[in-house]
Amino acid sequence: MKFKETFYLACLLVGIAAYYFGIEKPAEKEKILQQELSSNVLSFKKDDVQKIELKGNDSSILLAKAKSENWNLLEPVQAKGDLDAINLLLARMESLQFTRIVDEAPKDPELFGLKNPFLKTTLFLSDNNKKIINFGDNPPIGSGVYLSTSDSDRVLLSNDSRDDFIKSVYELRDKTVLSFNDKKLKKIKIEGEVKTIQLEKEGEGWELIQKEKHKADLSAVQHLINNLRFQKIKQFVDDPNEFTASAGWLSPYLTVTLEQEDVANSLLLIVGNESADQGRYARTNLSDQIFILSSADIADLALDSVNLLDKTLVTVPSSEISQIEFQDSESTIRLQRSSNEQSSWQIISPIESRADVLTMNSLLADLREARISNFAQTTIEDPKLFGFDPPQRILKIRSGQKEWTLELGNQSLDKEMYFARRSGESAVFNISTRLVEKLFRSLHDLRDRKLLNFETDAVHRIRWEFPHQTLELVQTGKFWTLEKPERIEKIRSFLGNEVLWTLKTIEYDQKVDSPAASSWVDTPAVKLEIWDEKATLIATLKMGGPEDEQGRVLAQVNNDPQIYRVSKRFLQELPSSPSKFK
Repeated sequence: MKFKETFYLACLLVGIAAYYFGIEKPAEKEKILQQELSSNVLSFKKDDVQKIELKGNDSSILLAKAKSENWNLLEPVQAKGDLDAINLLLARMESLQFTRIVDEAPKDPELFGLKNPFLKTTLFLSDNNKKIINFGDNPPIGSGVYLSTSDSDRVLLSNDSRDDFIKSVYELRDKTVLSFNDKKLKKIKIEGEVKTIQLEKEGEGWELIQKEKHKADLSAVQHLINNLRFQKIKQFVDDPNEFTASAGWLSPYLTVTLEQEDVANSLLLIVGNESADQGRYARTNLSDQIFILSSADIADLALDSVNLLDKTLVTVPSSEISQIEFQDSESTIRLQRSSNEQSSWQIISPIESRADVLTMNSLLADLREARISNFAQTTIEDPKLFGFDPPQRILKIRSGQKEWTLELGNQSLDKEMYFARRSGESAVFNISTRLVEKLFRSLHDLRDRKLLNFETDAVHRIRWEFPHQTLELVQTGKFWTLEKPERIEKIRSFLGNEVLWTLKTIEYDQKVDSPAASSWVDTPAVKLEIWDEKATLIATLKMGGPEDEQGRVLAQVNNDPQIYRVSKRFLQELPSSPSKFK
């Protein structure tokens, strides 16, 4: 019985849901749609509009839809229409709504400014019908506008402003100066009264063509292309009486040539003399139309070639660098990457030593991210003027059989910049003093100054002896056990790893060559030994001796005669009692 009741109840719920979503909900949506349509001034779809006529008291504009959804101006001039502006106008007409009906059958439309409306818009539809909206006066109180339509005699009040529908020929006319696809551009040439800029596409990038080719800054070239594509005409010169022979076509202020994949479709922009209203006369090779460009838009094109040069300092990928060399008046430091391990570097001159891994990674990152501050000149006649004869410092980078060179000249008067140039290039540029200090590392910084070199995973036993007691750690699996001076099993694993980390980070500050410096090695402050699992001694380190004024003690590795100065803090960081492990 209960099963039947549950079954009937479920069927009832399904029926109610089906009724609500199948009948009630669509009806509700349709009701809302009808309410919206009922408050629309006119019912039409903007895609059906084929012509638009805008008539004011002293003007008339006629627009017609062209192919590919474009629009053309037919009156008062014949020209291409501004697609965005026209679509916006149609969208506003389509969504124009009234708030109330002022008069169902007005006896005198002139009371509302609708006998001779301020603006009459006529929409010619694809079905040969037409829709008319008349815009009359503004109401005496509040905002809005009185309207009437071709659909009825009613006077309507809308909260919209009629100014949104009053358009000038200029607003509805296409104001694009040059229309092109930047992906098809092959060459850009800008010729001014004094200088010429010529750019050529090279693969995915651009080159600046002068006496020699320079790699152009891709973002700077793209910015120039965007300026050309999005430039707008400030004013059209349609009255021949406004144009005079002084426009300057014979000796133009600026010419821009855009060569595309199809050379026949190349574009030419000619900019002539100044006009009376903060601009210059201009025209293109596509028509005889004369127009005015704003001074600001023209300034965006009158570039200096140095602003288009690529500001990436080092063009060699860091992963492909095999040698690095630093030269100055006093020394030469040469480093070479290991052929077996990418991250391993060796100092091969003036000494032979391992290079510090972290320092080299930092140097490679700095080389990769180094940027030129600005270009001073694209060519130089006398290298001595910039301090290149001879250069103050030289950075050489080798990649395979190719060599890249950076020469540093004089510093600027404020010491904030260096003049610099690259091998095979005549351009002179500035790089910051801060960048120079990051790139030109000292031998002391480059050298691997770690005293102990071992693999952490290979360590099985660590023993360090103080004059008063000895501590010894043994690793078994993931755990460490303190064996001396007392046995503590399974101490916290990070404590053993912390000791290893301290040992791996011990670095020397300088080498000590005095024979008297080794007199302390038989009675060190601490003697440390590391073994592997087979009881093979990996390394021995002794620290102690007299402390110098800078708080450094002496150190010796593997009983080698060489003595080093190290910071006393390394000695202090080693646990000196078993209490830390409890």
